Amino acid sequence: MTVEDLRGLPPGTKLVYVFGSDSSEERHPARVVAHGPGYTSVVVYFTTKPQALIRWSMTTNLPIGTKGHLGKVRLEK
Repeated sequence: MTVEDLRGLPPGTKLVYVFGSDSSEERHPARVVAHGPGYTSVVVYFTTKPQALIRWSMTTNLPIGTKGHLGKVRLEK
């Protein structure tokens, strides 16, 4: 999903939050909460840990403050 696609989604839109790749790929339900200056807030309902609010950067097209994630992180509508 591109930054423009994400920015155009209204709050409440359901998404799939995906990280990892190939056999280690994990998919989690998510939804858009709000748009802020330079980021979009997405709440992710992780299947392996408690839900979390993640800010997705409009500049880098990656989650803000995420370190050491495995493979690529992406959002799917």
